[in-house]
Amino acid sequence: IESRFPENMTLINYLYFILCAPSLVYETRFAHTNTIRIGYVLKEFLAFLFCIFAILALMIQFILPVFFTPKSILEDIFRLAVPSLLIWLTGAYGVFHCFLNSFSELFCYGDRVFYKDWWNAGSIGDFWRKWNLPVHEWCLRHIYLESIYYFNVSKNFATAVVFIFSAILHELIVSAGFRVYKPYFFLAMLFQAPLMILNKYLKQSQRMGNMLMWMSLIVGQPLLLVLYFRNWISENGIKSRDDFWCLVQSTSYVFQKGLL
Repeated sequence: IESRFPENMTLINYLYFILCAPSLVYETRFAHTNTIRIGYVLKEFLAFLFCIFAILALMIQFILPVFFTPKSILEDIFRLAVPSLLIWLTGAYGVFHCFLNSFSELFCYGDRVFYKDWWNAGSIGDFWRKWNLPVHEWCLRHIYLESIYYFNVSKNFATAVVFIFSAILHELIVSAGFRVYKPYFFLAMLFQAPLMILNKYLKQSQRMGNMLMWMSLIVGQPLLLVLYFRNWISENGIKSRDDFWCLVQSTSYVFQKGLL
């Protein structure tokens, strides 16, 4: 691939960026490897498939029974805290480590830093900057920096714009998935703003900031599951597992017919 500018602004390079590079930010020169380790590709892809099946098993075994035997919201949050966190961790590992590394190796993509040590984040802000680097770099390049450059706004204002954009995007993804248009995810992310302010008072204590970050994950994940699933089950008239699987099968059938 041509690495000189502007000769590298070609259709081939653009197609490589769109189809082969696991990056959301176009670069005039991507890092490349010289060989493809087929064994590594298969190992990581099989690990990705294992993560998918593990998530499905956790959903069926621990998540769905909670919604078919509902109790108070607080009690359901406690019942879902551990399995929902395990699902989130498994999904993050499967996507950002297994799948993206397998995909990168297959297409000789050399930059393999898709996440950093977010589990050691000393604040919620550090967590958002470390756990999803492809999206973070896109927001940094196309929203944060361009807001400052073109509109001459302050860094704090640009940060707020990025955060609100991310909250809206997360809400759209979750609402489309559940077909329940409630602003729960958006409000949950906005609630993290005062937590970030609290982190500033805890900046001398990385341990306290890290504990606050983990608590937001442990409590926030099951809370959102309870709110969205209860609305989804109520709107679709689901009262048992049989109703749930009938709806899943009918939705899958309609989706497949729509593709055909």
